[in-house]
Amino acid sequence: MNTKEDDSLKKRAGLTRTQKKEIALDLYLHTHYTQKEICEIVGWTQPTFTSNKQKFQWDTLRDATTKTPEIVLTNLYKLLEKLTKESLEGDYYAKDIAMIAGAIEKQEKRITNLSTYIQACKIFVEWLQPTNLELAQTITKLYRQFIQDLIDTD
Repeated sequence: MNTKEDDSLKKRAGLTRTQKKEIALDLYLHTHYTQKEICEIVGWTQPTFTSNKQKFQWDTLRDATTKTPEIVLTNLYKLLEKLTKESLEGDYYAKDIAMIAGAIEKQEKRITNLSTYIQACKIFVEWLQPTNLELAQTITKLYRQFIQDLIDTD
């Protein structure tokens, strides 16, 4: 084992359970590491990871920042398609179609903004982690709250 790996193991061994959970959650939400890789990084077994993921609903957290806005957009497009089709068949919904088109535009912009914010913070935290893990964890907590506030206010 090289010196870098030794240092990494020493740092990992000194982490509390809470710190390991926070790091694992951060890696799960914001990186492309597999669960196995995350377990290796924080020193967990696969069952420990799975238990935390289920107990603290990590999949729900991950979905909330990405899938929820996309589902709303998909539903708006379906509604727009239905109203457009009905308008072609004789019913007239110009006002409703315009309103839904505006909502789609707003939702697309929101998804783009959320995606941009998530990517920028993810890149920054990944850059910061090797030099200041504690600060990276603090920023990640604040960032999660920021994203949740953006989702809640729209």
